Amino acid sequence: GTIALVTAVIAIVLSSNQDLIRSSMFQLMLNRIDNRLERLDSLEERIQFLVDEGGLESMAVGIVVNDSLVWTRAYGQADIDSVYDIGSVTKPFVATAVLQLHEQGMIDLDEDVNEYLPFSLRHPEYPDTPITVRMLLTH
Repeated sequence: GTIALVTAVIAIVLSSNQDLIRSSMFQLMLNRIDNRLERLDSLEERIQFLVDEGGLESMAVGIVVNDSLVWTRAYGQADIDSVYDIGSVTKPFVATAVLQLHEQGMIDLDEDVNEYLPFSLRHPEYPDTPITVRMLLTH
């Protein structure tokens, strides 16, 4: 859990600091953050450190176990009900859900998506070529 969280926060920090990525100081900064993170005991201390180091205004965090929200905390200028634009973060969740349906035999990745949709979907320049679930997942 901590590794995924650290990865997500570092990705946010890096995406907002593109010039830093190009510099030779980038690796030194990552080493410094990693060394300081190792000295922090709790998950809350680590998240607060990453928010502070990344210059983030706010972050709301939740942990779900077996469909139950077991822990929440807001950092910075957020409260637990803050709404964020999550953008492309939903793509891995959708892909995971579709692949779980595939594992359960409910979706064939190479089937025409029209088998699953209540409307017809075709590429206008290739109307005779089926669009498959696999194509949509790798788009």
